[in-house]
Amino acid sequence: MMLSQSLTNILMMFYNFIYYNQSTQKVRCKTTNKDNPDPEFEFVGKMTKTEFDLLIEVLFEQHGDNYISLDQFVDVYLQIRDFSDELKKLINEHKDF
Repeated sequence: MMLSQSLTNILMMFYNFIYYNQSTQKVRCKTTNKDNPDPEFEFVGKMTKTEFDLLIEVLFEQHGDNYISLDQFVDVYLQIRDFSDELKKLINEHKDF
């Protein structure tokens, strides 16, 4: 029983809180959501570290060093979240294989 509880804790996903500042083009990834870390940063949503890394990669591939609006940032964020959720569904549906 102890082994399965340890495995569950290891496999549990931790979510980070994602914030974006359109004017400075900066992203913040916080482990807690006590309050908005800076009023100039907009709360976007929650992601795992892996999803966040993918978000940054996709944003760079699409926009490079060009300006990214809050709407563009949120659009990519939602696409990554949808992709990740669909992937998790597929894995759970076929976990017995």
